[in-house]
Amino acid sequence: MKNTNSTPSRGRPMSPDVHAAIIDAVLGLLKNQSVGDLTIKGIAEAAGVTRPAIYRRWSNVTEIALEAFLKKTERHIPTPTDMPFADALKAHIQAMVKFMAGRGGRIACELIGDSQRDAKIQSLVWTQFLDVRRRQAYGLFEKALSEGCLDPDTDIEWAIDLYAGPIYYRALTGRLKAHAPVWDKLTEHVLRAIGYKAPH
Repeated sequence: MKNTNSTPSRGRPMSPDVHAAIIDAVLGLLKNQSVGDLTIKGIAEAAGVTRPAIYRRWSNVTEIALEAFLKKTERHIPTPTDMPFADALKAHIQAMVKFMAGRGGRIACELIGDSQRDAKIQSLVWTQFLDVRRRQAYGLFEKALSEGCLDPDTDIEWAIDLYAGPIYYRALTGRLKAHAPVWDKLTEHVLRAIGYKAPH
């Protein structure tokens, strides 16, 4: 992923190998540490680089962690297109819950939390992670609309919020369980709320 955080520097160009070493070091550290535990000193030692080499590329730890997270994380959630909408939505929600209940989801929650204090991070988290997933989910609903399973006036934005909201809320509050029966119920509630009609 192109580094959107770095600024043009004077003199010798920045080495892509050093950049990659820093990202790899952060990914290694995040296996056992939270974003809040990371330090520039620790990252520099793990990457075998100097602290100035890091500050030439990023302003703070959160920016580095976000880039590393986006490089490592699959930003798309499976959205099956070869099954009825109700089944596809259920599979999509289950995949989303599984991710958010895992290590990747915990890091995502930390970054979302940190983004509340940093408009730049907030913009990157939205455009490069959250909105990517929402746009993919749009495809499921648009297909259902084309098949006549949903009312033409269905607000897809709100339909997505109906299931994404509870998942992110529980993840952010540490109450998300991947295999809880509540997620099948959530699918049923969403289908009812948007007036889904199975095709004949």
